[in-house]
Amino acid sequence: MKTLQITLGLLLISSLFAFDLEDYEHEKFIGTYGHKASYAIIINPDMTFTYIDNTNNKNISISGKWEYKGKEIHLKSNSRSKIRSKWTLINKDSCLKSKKGFTYYTLCRNCD
Repeated sequence: MKTLQITLGLLLISSLFAFDLEDYEHEKFIGTYGHKASYAIIINPDMTFTYIDNTNNKNISISGKWEYKGKEIHLKSNSRSKIRSKWTLINKDSCLKSKKGFTYYTLCRNCD
C-alpha cells in the first residue's frame, strides 16, 4: 500500500512538471517579430497572433490563433487575405523564417 502511494505521488509530481515545461516552451518565443511599421507578427501568450503587412501600401492586419508544432508556429485565421501561415523558429528561437517560392522571409525580435 505504501509503495502504491509513493508511486502515485511521484506520478502526480512528474505530471505537474510536464505542464510547466510546455508553458516554458511557449513563453520563450512570445513577442513581436519584425517591425510593426512595416512587417511583423505578434505572438501572444493566449495563443492568438496579429499579422501586420504594411509593405507596398498593403495595410494588412490579420488576427487569429497560432499553434506550436516542433520548431514551427502555424498561424490560422478566417481572413480572406492570404498570409504565410508556417513559420520556423531559428537563431535560438529569436527569429521566425518562412519561404514562398524562391523568396525567404526572416523576422527577428527586438527590431525596434
